[in-house]
Formats: sequence, structure tokens, C-alpha cells
Amino acid sequence: MAAFRAEAATVRRNIILPPKTPRRAAKTALLQGVTAVLDAAIMDSGETDLRQGILTAVYNHDIEAFEIRWDIAK
Repeated sequence: MAAFRAEAATVRRNIILPPKTPRRAAKTALLQGVTAVLDAAIMDSGETDLRQGILTAVYNHDIEAFEIRWDIAK
């Protein structure tokens, strides 16, 4: 899993899962995606207020991948 940091208000990670992915492998991949997005959204100083954010996980048919996003609520 690649580490990355966010400076913008939106962090996104795409998780591509083949149609016949075993349940355990799919759960692990999605959990790693959520963890990576939250890790990027929370600053090292720990000053990010999680109550101001929106975490979404949806399947995007255009790119055929699960899209996990963190957006700062406005």
C-alpha cells in the first residue's frame, strides 16, 4: 500500500477488483483503501476534525473500480 499525503480538500483512492474476487480479498482491499484515504486526510499533527469530513465509498461504472473519497464538508 502506497503512502500519500493530501494537501487539497479531497483525497481519492480507486480500488479495482475483478468480478470473481474472493470475499476476503475484496474486504481486505477495500479496508486498505479506506485506511489509506483516512491516513492521507488526517494531518500528522492530528489537527484534522473528522466531524467536518465526508467519507464515501461507491462503485464507479465509468472506471470499473470502487472509488473511496474523503471530502471536507463546506
